[in-house]
Amino acid sequence: MRYGFAIDQNTCIGCHACTVACKTEHEIPVGQFRTWVKYVESGEFPATTRDFGVMRCNHCTDAPCVTICPTQALFKRDDGIVDSDNERCIGCKACMQGCPYDAIYIDADTNTAAKCNVCAHRVDEGLEPACVVVCPTHSIWVDDLDDPESGIAKLVNTNPTQVRAPEQNTGPNVFYLGADRAVLDPTAAPTGDSYLWARPDEHRREVSRDLPVDPVTTARTTLNTAHPRPWGWRVTTYLWTNPDGFTWIETLTDPDTIGLHVALTPTWSETAEFADYVLPMGHSSERHDTHSYETHAGKWLGFRQPVRRVAMDKLGERYTDTRDVNPGEVWEENEFWFELSWRIDPDGALGITKYVESPYRSGEKITTDDYYRWMFEHSVPGLPEKAAAQGMTPLEYMRRYGVVEVDTDIYRVDERPLTDTELADTTVDEQGVVRKPVTLDSVAPVFGEAGELVLVPTFRLPTLIHTRSGNAKYLNEISNTHPVWLNSVDAARHGVRTDDLVRISTEIGYFVARVWVTEGIRPGVCALSHHMGRWRLHPGEGSRWVSGMVELSHPDGEHTWLLRHKGGVAPFDSTDPDSSRIDWEDPGVHQNLAFAVQPDPHSGMHCWLQKIRMEPARDGDRYGDVYVDTRRSAEVYREWLAKTRPALGPGGQRRPEFMMRPLAPTRRGYRTGR
Repeated sequence: MRYGFAIDQNTCIGCHACTVACKTEHEIPVGQFRTWVKYVESGEFPATTRDFGVMRCNHCTDAPCVTICPTQALFKRDDGIVDSDNERCIGCKACMQGCPYDAIYIDADTNTAAKCNVCAHRVDEGLEPACVVVCPTHSIWVDDLDDPESGIAKLVNTNPTQVRAPEQNTGPNVFYLGADRAVLDPTAAPTGDSYLWARPDEHRREVSRDLPVDPVTTARTTLNTAHPRPWGWRVTTYLWTNPDGFTWIETLTDPDTIGLHVALTPTWSETAEFADYVLPMGHSSERHDTHSYETHAGKWLGFRQPVRRVAMDKLGERYTDTRDVNPGEVWEENEFWFELSWRIDPDGALGITKYVESPYRSGEKITTDDYYRWMFEHSVPGLPEKAAAQGMTPLEYMRRYGVVEVDTDIYRVDERPLTDTELADTTVDEQGVVRKPVTLDSVAPVFGEAGELVLVPTFRLPTLIHTRSGNAKYLNEISNTHPVWLNSVDAARHGVRTDDLVRISTEIGYFVARVWVTEGIRPGVCALSHHMGRWRLHPGEGSRWVSGMVELSHPDGEHTWLLRHKGGVAPFDSTDPDSSRIDWEDPGVHQNLAFAVQPDPHSGMHCWLQKIRMEPARDGDRYGDVYVDTRRSAEVYREWLAKTRPALGPGGQRRPEFMMRPLAPTRRGYRTGR
C-alpha cells in the first residue's frame, strides 16, 4: 500500500481552499503552512499565462527526513504516509535540512517538526483529507497508488505526470498533471519585490536576486507563502579544539623541537598551517562514527555512516574500504590506523597486530564492519534484542536506522523518588545516607552538579556540533554569529547589554567577544559555543567560508601573542558559484587559544570549563582579539600538574565512578584489568 497525491493543475483555480482547510484542521499557527498554493506568471500581454502549483510534503518512498531524524520522530507508516511524533521530536531541524521540498517547519506552538501527514487521523477513520473534501474542482486526489483500481492510480497511470525534484531520487509520491515547469522548479521563476496581493518575505526576495530570469518565458513568481530561514540568519562552523594553542604554535614553528610535523585532519585547520605534510581524513559524511548527546531524559546511541559508501552498498557496487568511495580517496581514520598498524607489524612480532586482528576471522586484519559489529553485539544494551525482533543483526539494525534508544525517562537519583528495586537491600547510615551493596558489575549512579561561576566553551549548536566542518557551506549559512550567552541577571551585574563587547580573562590571557543576553542559560554561568573562531594567515588558503584573515604579533615580548582580525568572512570567487553569495561576515572568536592546559587531578583528562573574569571591553580592544602569555601557560600547567595523582585510584580505578557518561559502564569499566 502506498498513499499518495495526484494534483490536477489543469483544473486547479488557485482558490487556496486547501490551504485554509488544512490550517483549520490542524490549527496551524499564522505564518506556517502544511500545504500552500504558488502562483507563477509567464509571457507578455496578450500571450500571458498564470499557473498554479499546490505544494506540500511529497511522502517520499525513500524519505530523507525519516533517514536523518535522530529520534525516529519522523517515520513512514505501513500505508506509505510519512508522519511525525511530537513526543519524540527534539526540534533539532535536521529533517528541515534533509527535505528538498521545503515542506517541514517547526511549529510555533509545539516547537516540534510538522508537515502534511495526509490527515492521517482522518484516513484512519475512513475519511478523506481536509484538502480533498473542500477542493471545489476536485483537483486533489488521494488514495493507494499501488491499487490499480483506485481513482488516483488510474489517473496517474493514464496521464502524463511530473514530480518535483526527481534528481533527488527520493521517490516522491505527489504527482502533478499539467503543471508548468516554472511552478515545480523553485529556481525557474524568481520572486520580485511584490506579489499580487501580498509582499514577499525578505528570504525569498534575497534568494531570488541571484536567480536569472528565463529570457523566453520571463516566468516570475507572483504569489507564494513566507518561508523564513529556520534559524533567522545564515550559518558557519566550529572552532579548533586544542588547549593553549599558542604554545602549540611556538612548538610547531621551532624545527629544533619538532623536525617533522604531519597533520591528519578532515579539513584545513590552523594546525595544518604549520605542518610539513597534511594527510586528509574523512569526517562526518565521509566516515563511520557513534555519537550520543544529552537531548532528553533518555539514553540513545547514533551511528553515522559514509554517505557514498551507503549508496554503493545500495547500488550493489564493490569497494575495498571507505577510501574507494570518498571523494579524493580520503581515508576514514579508523581504517587508516588499522592499515598502518598492520603494515608496521605484519608478522605480529611487535605485539601490535593482535589489537587490529578481526575477532571473526583469525589472522586477518579487522574491517570497519568487524569493528562496529563487535561493538553493537556486545556493548549496547538492548540492541541485539531489538535487532533480532526485526530479523536483523545489530549491525544491520544500526545501518538501517542509524540510532537506537537504550533507555527512557532517565533522571539523576537526586531528581526523583527511588524505586522499590533501588531501595531493596539498602541501609541508612548515621548521616542519613542511603547505601546499597554493589559489585564491580553494578552501574554507578549519576548525581551532583558543579555550581561555580564558569565559562562553558563546549556546548554545541544543532547545526554545528564539531570543530572540523569548515567546508560545510550549507551549515555555515545557517549559523554564523558567535555571541557569549549571558543571563540577564549577570548582564545587569556587569553593566552590559546584547551586542556589547566584553573582555573575558582566563588564567593565561583574554579574548574579546560579543554578548547575547538570554534567559536560556542559568545565572552564574556564561557560554561561548564550540563552533566558530576559524582563522588563517594568508589569502586563498583554508576555508574562506568561515575563517577570517588574522595577524599574529608579540606586543609584550616573544612569549606574548596577540591574534587580531584583519577582516571577516566575505564573498570570494571560486569554481563554486555559492562562494560569491556569502552574506555573513562573523568569523567568531578562537576562545580555545586562551585556555590553559588543566589536567583533572582525578582522571588526567583536560578540564574544559573555565573560571573567568568578565568586564566591558577596554579601549583598544577589538572583536575577536585573543591575547596569551605562554610563560603563564606553563606556570598554570605546572600548578594543575602538581595536583594530579600519578598512581591508580582506590581499587585500581583509572577513572572516578562519579564522572558522568552518556552511556555509563559498569563499575568494572572504571578500573584497569589488574
